[in-house]
Amino acid sequence: MTTINDIKVGDIVQSTVGTYSQKYLMIDGYEKYNMTKQGTVIFKGKSFFDTIIMTEEGDETELAADPGSSGYVHISIIKID
Repeated sequence: MTTINDIKVGDIVQSTVGTYSQKYLMIDGYEKYNMTKQGTVIFKGKSFFDTIIMTEEGDETELAADPGSSGYVHISIIKID
């Protein structure tokens, strides 16, 4: 299991976030709770949820959304810088 301590700026990472809660399927922005992202770490925060990546499209986005206790987050390191 990858932890925040395993990644650093420049690493290419992938995050998958899923939720089991119907609540997240009924609100605007629910997509961020059921998606996979891939990009290069440009800012490492204290957690996955405040770490910023740059996607291939050039968008800056959070590495993962926090689904709380109603979901899961899986982080993989694709390439270590």
